[in-house]
Amino acid sequence: IPVAALSRRRLLEHVEASGWFLWRKGHYDVLITHTRRELKRLALQRHPQLQRMEALEQYQFLAQMAGLAPETVEDAFERDLYAIGQNEFYYLISTLNQLGNRI
Repeated sequence: IPVAALSRRRLLEHVEASGWFLWRKGHYDVLITHTRRELKRLALQRHPQLQRMEALEQYQFLAQMAGLAPETVEDAFERDLYAIGQNEFYYLISTLNQLGNRI
């Protein structure tokens, strides 16, 4: 694997350090919010028909593609992030990661 260019590696190191900082400070909501936003962007890019669907229809479509329950997908995108803990963070980020890998 080729070594990343020095400037790119520095940027990646900065992004990773920022993520770890947010994690250590318990800012799980920020990490989940950005993950949700990026996954929605990716889903719309790969499946433009999602733009014509209501939110619940989108969750059903994504759930079917990912082999997950629609309620699980809805929860991953809609759960209130106020004061979520580590366990909730693990659950949500795991679900969002599964979706990202399967869409």
